[in-house]
Amino acid sequence: MPVPTFQDVLKQATAWRTENTPDALERARLLLFEGVEEYPESLPLGDELVLVLKQQKNYDAAIDLLRVLERRFKHVGEETLCRWGSLLKARANRALAAGGTGEALNDFAESERYYGRAYEEHHTFYPRINELTVRLVRAGLTKEIGQAQQATGLLADVEERAAELLADAAAWQPRKPDDAIWSAASRGEACVLLRRWPAAEAAYGEAIRLAAGRKFYHECMRDQLVGVIVPAFDRLGLAIEGRLADPAAFFALPGA
Repeated sequence: MPVPTFQDVLKQATAWRTENTPDALERARLLLFEGVEEYPESLPLGDELVLVLKQQKNYDAAIDLLRVLERRFKHVGEETLCRWGSLLKARANRALAAGGTGEALNDFAESERYYGRAYEEHHTFYPRINELTVRLVRAGLTKEIGQAQQATGLLADVEERAAELLADAAAWQPRKPDDAIWSAASRGEACVLLRRWPAAEAAYGEAIRLAAGRKFYHECMRDQLVGVIVPAFDRLGLAIEGRLADPAAFFALPGA
């Protein structure tokens, strides 16, 4: 009988995570805890456990694990750094929904730092657009708590860096199989941050074409606009214009 390797553990856990039922996620979590203990030098197992904990909405445990991984490994990759950003953003949104604006602002600021670190180390569009969108959220909340001058400065920084990102050809080089879709969607998002409406519609339209009717991509683009950017714009006294003002219609699946 072959001796199991960390790849065997990872493959089985990933299959259960992809199944995405409560029982499957718990099986994946338990297997990965054992795997991390048996193969402590395997960063992929730690990364996978972070994803499982995130899907279980156990954000605190996932963030604690990321701190362990950061101490254990001298270099963590772009995906790990972006998971930091994503988890802190998710925890911030949970705090915000419960009325904890100050707590949310702290987590949003730390989320920005991890996305910013991922961009500085790897120079790709994905962490940069997320960093800027989180900064937009922080600008809106900063204005809401009465710090209008600081909010104006944050918004100006978002716009300046979004324009720089759009002009930086190196940041848009494809590295992963579906980067063509995400880069088009991220260009659309950057144009929204700059309120360049025709350009935003064109970029999102290209992402929709490349998505080829796959629901997941349509929903991700729509939810980012509706759930993140629109509330931030509302707090800042800004409005979505053009066809994107009706995200449900713009991002609807063909024939829906």
